[in-house]
Amino acid sequence: MCGGSITGKPLTSIDFRAIENTVKKNPYVNNAEIFVDQQQGVVVDIVQKRPVMRVINNDGVSYYISEKNERIPVSDNFTSHVAIALGNVAMHKDTKRDSVVQAALYKLILFVRKDEFLNALVDQVYVLESGEMEVIPKVGGQTIRFGAVDENLAEKFDRLKIFYNEGLRKVGWDKYKTIDLRYKDQVVCEKKDTTNKQ
Repeated sequence: MCGGSITGKPLTSIDFRAIENTVKKNPYVNNAEIFVDQQQGVVVDIVQKRPVMRVINNDGVSYYISEKNERIPVSDNFTSHVAIALGNVAMHKDTKRDSVVQAALYKLILFVRKDEFLNALVDQVYVLESGEMEVIPKVGGQTIRFGAVDENLAEKFDRLKIFYNEGLRKVGWDKYKTIDLRYKDQVVCEKKDTTNKQ
């Protein structure tokens, strides 16, 4: 029995496995367990998929990426407050085969979410046609040219945190138009009021 009310039905007539399987097909559900407790009550234990980033690609397709790197459709009933990825994020018909760009976004956002400062800072990620990333912070109004998500991911974010802590705190968060992390061991900035590099 699945797809109707179980109220008043004998427990032996209820196919809990069929109900579990139906609930697990919901795109927002990670896992579901249904069982009878010691008081003969039916317990439904559902674990939702947790979004870590929302993607809105150049084709206008929008979806979430879960903490397990799965696509979650956008819901009319809720909006998850997570960072947004925009731009050149290709889609495959086979959802198990992620694009290189989506894999890079997933790696980047997992790193960001594990760091309290970065998690509070990062608002958007823009994917350029080249596959390189630009990070848009919640404050300051600058574009952070991150480049490729590669083996230097942690080192780039370390440089950014040092720059925010030691540089921007002294000169002001809104002084620069761009912060470029693409060059090894450097942070290259462009002022908002001039085109000269600092």
